[in-house]
Amino acid sequence: MKITKYIGLGSSGLTLVGCLLKTLLLPGASAILLLGIALFCIGFIPLRVVEIIKGEESYRFSNWIQVVGLIMIGMCVAGMTFKLMHWPWVTFLMRSSTTMLVFVILPIHLVATFFK
Repeated sequence: MKITKYIGLGSSGLTLVGCLLKTLLLPGASAILLLGIALFCIGFIPLRVVEIIKGEESYRFSNWIQVVGLIMIGMCVAGMTFKLMHWPWVTFLMRSSTTMLVFVILPIHLVATFFK
């Protein structure tokens, strides 16, 4: 639990510093930004998913919606990173994750929350 918090704070800090350096056009900005976003996508999101799955009520439908939503958010963040670095597969990552979030995850989450 604490490790997830520290990884989340570390990735947020690295991403913030990377954005600041990239705005000021300083060297090393891309590497720090990439490190922060990679730490978020590869470190924080999987640990958070494991915490949700190993929770007391992991059989609940809303927990699984949160897991799929976190994975789609990770794909969207990776797509934004690909866009910043001018790498291929931007369109696939951004469109698929945004479409899943808006047209699948959000309505199911709203219905599940409304009828709770």
